[in-house]
Amino acid sequence: MLCTTRCGFRTIRFDPNTGFYLNDEPVKLTGTANHQDRVGVGVAVPDSLWDFRLRRLKEMESNAYRAAHNAPAAEFLDAADRLGMLVMDENRNFGASPEPIRQLQWEIRRDRNHPSVILWSVFNEEPSQGTEMGYELVRRMSAAVKDLDTTRAVTAAQSNSDLNPINASQAADVAGFNYVYRDFDQYHMQNPQKPMFSSEDTSTVMTRDEFVTKKKESVLDSYYDQVLPWGLSHRLAWKEVDTRPFIAGTMVWTGFDYRGEPQPLSWPTAGSSFRHYGSLRLPEGGVLDSSGAVDSGPTAGAYRPALELGWQRREADQSDGNLQRQQR
Repeated sequence: MLCTTRCGFRTIRFDPNTGFYLNDEPVKLTGTANHQDRVGVGVAVPDSLWDFRLRRLKEMESNAYRAAHNAPAAEFLDAADRLGMLVMDENRNFGASPEPIRQLQWEIRRDRNHPSVILWSVFNEEPSQGTEMGYELVRRMSAAVKDLDTTRAVTAAQSNSDLNPINASQAADVAGFNYVYRDFDQYHMQNPQKPMFSSEDTSTVMTRDEFVTKKKESVLDSYYDQVLPWGLSHRLAWKEVDTRPFIAGTMVWTGFDYRGEPQPLSWPTAGSSFRHYGSLRLPEGGVLDSSGAVDSGPTAGAYRPALELGWQRREADQSDGNLQRQQR
């Protein structure tokens, strides 16, 4: 039986002091985390939409993509290989019993020939992450990964307890931090040989191209300063990452909207508002770099206010007095 597979050649490594390297060149990961679903199609996403999503993200100089929180579609990985997007390939079921290990190894076998994949992630925010049990589960799952692929690091997206004497991050090759900016420096000091990156951050909410918050109409202004309690604004979160060479990069929550988690809104709102790109409307007037660095991507500028692209399209609304805020 003849089997044909695409492949690619590159080198990858994580350094505990200087971050991520692609082909021996330092690269700061400027990524987004994304669920698979898309408005109008659910999780049955056409191939053309994967290309659309990745091209849009690359336009704003995003170079990485976290598949949250399950194995990505094979067609997505084909598109990532083709277009040059670095992927954090994430497992769904956290456990070391035969069935979770079988599912994990199925994912590794299916995806290991994709050069876009740079990390295997074994969990997201599990209750046992700060315990000896969490450590042991990651250790066993990492061993199962290494039975099939020794060329990539194993990580886990941990949201607390990373400074506990025994915790899951200690069994991972690369420590992933979800929103735990406060622990970056102390963790690095206590674990100087452990590479680190921000596996999920920001959680800023907005309705694209809206400049007045009207919660009764499920509308949030897009000044990038409405942040949920566990996160930081795009500007401040990126500064936490960019000013620390030992943090390999970030995965912003999220690149695109998804079904569920409508906070701070409530019913009848049923979708999220975290995204760089919205569910229904396509971007107009250019790509908005929501980190606040307005030159040519999130690594290029200082932490200046983001330009409000599309301002000219809202002239009819200026009479309400709420659009007097210019660049912040």
